[in-house]
Amino acid sequence: MVKPRWGKKTAGQLTDLVAAVLFHDQRPADVAAPAGVSPATVRRWLHRVIDRLARRAPRLSRVLRGAVRDGHEVVLFDCTLVRTTRRGGKANRPNYNGKHRCHGLLFLAVTLDGNLAWIGHARLGRTSDLTCARQAGLAGKLRAHGLAGVGDLAFTALRTTHDPVI
Repeated sequence: MVKPRWGKKTAGQLTDLVAAVLFHDQRPADVAAPAGVSPATVRRWLHRVIDRLARRAPRLSRVLRGAVRDGHEVVLFDCTLVRTTRRGGKANRPNYNGKHRCHGLLFLAVTLDGNLAWIGHARLGRTSDLTCARQAGLAGKLRAHGLAGVGDLAFTALRTTHDPVI
């Protein structure tokens, strides 16, 4: 077992701590204390893992290019609100979703054959589904790849007179 140059734990041991935070919803401070490391170390490793996972995630253009290559003509897309705990102070309002009357983060997802193909980054809970799709450039990317998109009524404003496929 190789010890890191600075620190008390090996990379594998810190990865186990990060997995406890990500998969078991533990707070970094609760995981760090019994392991004998600081909460800042766990947070730093947590951000490193998240950054590496984000770099490996496929981009929307790559997913749509693969859909065309595989013979798909239509993609299904929708936004979903993932509930979060209420934040205090002025940070409270941006994550409040009036439609669902709760706090959360909004994600745009694209599916192919009923399987999740792409999910966008988290947006503020107050963001509407339409704004989320516009910020991701969904209509233009679908048009550029010659694909049709199917979404719920929240996305009807994406349709234009020259683009009837959405």
